Amino acid sequence: MYFNGNDFFRGVGYLLSGIREFWSRPRLWLYALVPLLCVKVVFSLVTWMVMKHWILPLESWMQGQFEVIGWNTVGGLAAKGVHWLCLIGLLMVMSAVASFLFELFGCFFFSRMVRFYEYWVYQRPQPPPLGVGRELLNGFDSIVYSLGTVLLYVPLMAIGIIFPLAGQLMTAWFIGYRYGVSYCAEAGFNRGMTIHTFQVRLRGRRPVLYGFGVAVFVILLIPFLSILLIPGCVIGGTRLVNEEWVN
Repeated sequence: MYFNGNDFFRGVGYLLSGIREFWSRPRLWLYALVPLLCVKVVFSLVTWMVMKHWILPLESWMQGQFEVIGWNTVGGLAAKGVHWLCLIGLLMVMSAVASFLFELFGCFFFSRMVRFYEYWVYQRPQPPPLGVGRELLNGFDSIVYSLGTVLLYVPLMAIGIIFPLAGQLMTAWFIGYRYGVSYCAEAGFNRGMTIHTFQVRLRGRRPVLYGFGVAVFVILLIPFLSILLIPGCVIGGTRLVNEEWVN
């Protein structure tokens, strides 16, 4: 593959323009509202259950242990320390799964957002609805591809532990490419393609895809903020598809 730095940074530009497009067009926000509310409901329920059944009983138990020996003040401080440590741990876990849940709840909404955006901005005639069966097949295709990304992540993480800098660069490069494919896939699905056939069409434009995907990889590392950027990633992938080679 011939690598062109200009193409790579043009790919980064598609991500930035996609985020800008999403946040500058309020009509697109509706497609992200329901998935965002679903994530909020899940997190609220999980927080309530963890607080009620684990954190508060643990806090009470610890305070009671110190009160037995007369260290009431120390017990109160220790209980509060456990309280905040558990909350921070819970926050870190939720941050790690937030993007996954948002994409899971948003998959059907994002496909419709892409169809609407292509019609609105690129005047692409809206094809007939894909139908539930086709959307389920597309969803299955995406899940299989995402599982492959997860499996690839495992050896790359091991390399990153042994060779920190080289491992991180390799992870960004290889996982970034797959992220690029994933966030361009909705536009491919709307054209009747699978992820495999879509990748065949990427030949000759891979430096652009790498630039886009590596940039996506970097911003998805930002805790919680990544949720607000994911719809822009989808729009960025749609812009890349429409402006580069698939029309």
